[in-house]
Amino acid sequence: MRVKKTIVTLLAICLFSGLVAQPKRSKNSKAEIDTTEDPCVTRIDSIVDFALGHIGATYKYGAAGPKHFDCSGLVYYTFNHFGIKLYRSSRDQYTNGISVKKSELQKGDLVFFKRGSGIGHVGIVIEVDKNGNFAFVHASTYKRGIRIDNSTQEGYVNTYVGARRIIVCDSSLITGNTTATMEMLTEPESMDISATIVAGDSSAADPPLDSTQIDKQEKQEKISIYTVKKGDTLYGIAKRNKVTVEEIKKWNNLKNDRINIGQKLKIKKK
Repeated sequence: MRVKKTIVTLLAICLFSGLVAQPKRSKNSKAEIDTTEDPCVTRIDSIVDFALGHIGATYKYGAAGPKHFDCSGLVYYTFNHFGIKLYRSSRDQYTNGISVKKSELQKGDLVFFKRGSGIGHVGIVIEVDKNGNFAFVHASTYKRGIRIDNSTQEGYVNTYVGARRIIVCDSSLITGNTTATMEMLTEPESMDISATIVAGDSSAADPPLDSTQIDKQEKQEKISIYTVKKGDTLYGIAKRNKVTVEEIKKWNNLKNDRINIGQKLKIKKK
């Protein structure tokens, strides 16, 4: 009897020890880590990567791909590739999506800059640092083409106007103040995309301009493009090109004599 009791006691002790020694599952254990990628964020990454894939392509006024782009043309072409219809010009694209504060910028947001008297340039945010400065890909100039620039560079620091978010992953950011049309991104059934797309009515968008028509028009009117340099004035530019200040203002829809470094001005040869 004593032997049996001893054996039973030992078995009980071993069983109890095993239960006590069994480690608790760590909150960081592999089984509990959610490795599922947010499809909305993944979609934004894809859009940015697509735009970056065009770095080195040439700038061409009025062009919206696939080989040449102007600033709004690159944005239009990129988002259109993913089934997202935006307006064609940078001024109209500023009405797409929802407004975003500079301090809340995220990858994939559109950033706008003033050129002349109003909005005239747009890019796509690719990165934001801890200080709120951002890098963006855009169709820059005839000489520079599609490239990456930073908000701290001269020409962008004082011309920044605002930003718009086209793909809203957090629906709580959408308010009743948004005037844009709400659409859900439609994808093949094999993909579960939950991103909310905020965009304007594509039927009202300006269609991409035919680059051949732009070339023909410029050739007929003998239009040249002048890039404003440091120290330039409208008077000086007009004098060098043998035109008047008022003519330059008319050709470029300028409301005053103010011009910015890097600004493109159309000059018609007489």
